[in-house]
Amino acid sequence: MLNEEQKHVFYPSLTIGEFLRTFCDELEVDGVSSSDIWSAARYGFGLKGDDIDEFARRAIRALIAAGARPARPTNVGPDFFIAEKGYDGQAEDIAERIVTESKELGHDPDHGWLWFYRFEANRLAPR
Repeated sequence: MLNEEQKHVFYPSLTIGEFLRTFCDELEVDGVSSSDIWSAARYGFGLKGDDIDEFARRAIRALIAAGARPARPTNVGPDFFIAEKGYDGQAEDIAERIVTESKELGHDPDHGWLWFYRFEANRLAPR
């Protein structure tokens, strides 16, 4: 069971709960990499096994609730991300699918894998 009061290894004033409530703020200016989610879980909070999966599910649901969609980076503007097809449905189902797919990678996701991007908000942001 994921303990939302668990503290970050390097930033002890940051708890898992606070991280999950605030990390979506990055969507105001950029995308969030799936590798950032898994790195925060494993190295930032020292999670292992099923707790990493639960952390990732919660983070993905929070990103989707904040208006982000699964995407891949591209070198084509104006967003420099392209929506990844096939991730439709409820946030719970999308999160479960992504966690399952991450396990099939055989390693934690890297920056070339899925990102989460809020297309409409960032298209309107000044560049």
